[in-house]
Parts: sequence; structure tokens; C-alpha cells
Amino acid sequence: MDELTKLCGVDGCLVVYNPEDKDLFAWPNAEEAENLLAVYTSMPKMERAKKALNHEQYIEARDKKLRSQIAKHEKRNKEMKASLLMNQITHGEREIDELTQPELEVLSWFSGHKLEYIARRTQLLPK
Repeated sequence: MDELTKLCGVDGCLVVYNPEDKDLFAWPNAEEAENLLAVYTSMPKMERAKKALNHEQYIEARDKKLRSQIAKHEKRNKEMKASLLMNQITHGEREIDELTQPELEVLSWFSGHKLEYIARRTQLLPK
């Protein structure tokens, strides 16, 4: 639990109760756990629920974040492959007429992407 609170940068406590033994274990200690629970219960319900997630909400948020990261990496990989292909053609290492259909599609996408970038940059230039 100590590592979790340090890693997340939050205060936390752990209370374990065994109804058979009537034992109560509190981490880091009972006094600190009581203080932290008092702070939590004194907060308005809206404030408590603001960042609270159930398991399903957490998984959905994490999934959305990971999908976004994957999309960024896939776009970056596509840009790098297209740039490499363009450099190979420019330096005479590859001929346009020997490219495959997928390579031509990537090259077309890359060219369009670069033309849009050039058009945006041109608009910023003083006239």
C-alpha cells in the first residue's frame, strides 16, 4: 500500500476487518486511517465522486487512452514508412513503376499530407 500511495501521489489507508476474530488491521496505523477517513467523509459527495471510477469506467477510460496512443503510433509509423519510400525514390534506390499498390497508396497519402502542410505554411508567410 505504501508503494501505491507513493506511485499515485495520494494519501491512502487500508482497513481490514475479520468478523470471525473481531480483529481490525489499519495501515499505516489506526489513527492515520481515522484521520484520512474523517477528511474523506467531511468532503461533499460531489467532490468525493468527481474522480471516482468503478472498474468498468476505469477499463473504458484506459482502453480509450490506449487506443488513442495506438492510433498516434500507427500514424507515425505510416509517416516514417512513407518518408523512407520517398527518400528511396528521390535517391534512385526505387523506381515509381515498381511500387506495389499499398506503397502507392501510402505515397499518395504522404504527398497529400505534405501538400496540406505546405499550403498552411504558405498562408502564414507575409505577402
